[in-house]
Amino acid sequence: MPIRTLGITFALCRCIRPVPLGAVAALLLLGASTCCRAGIDHMLSYDNSGIWKRNYQEFLEYGLITAEVGGAVWEGGETRLGRTFWTSIDPSTTESHA
Repeated sequence: MPIRTLGITFALCRCIRPVPLGAVAALLLLGASTCCRAGIDHMLSYDNSGIWKRNYQEFLEYGLITAEVGGAVWEGGETRLGRTFWTSIDPSTTESHA
């Protein structure tokens, strides 16, 4: 039996498709995401102490570059580890120019 509403005719369907559980869960999470961020996106104050100190970050960066170059020169390109060091230098140099 068709139902007529606002000039549009809708036919009643005898079979109702089950909604996948994943779609229901995604809609519920999407609806709750605006009010329940769990503090993920919050502003932090500037912190230049402890492990976040800029000197320690630079020491780690330059130490890794030194280890890459030193390991590549020491091992050469004939061993597996040497090839790994040499291939890791390529992205490091291109990233430093970006």
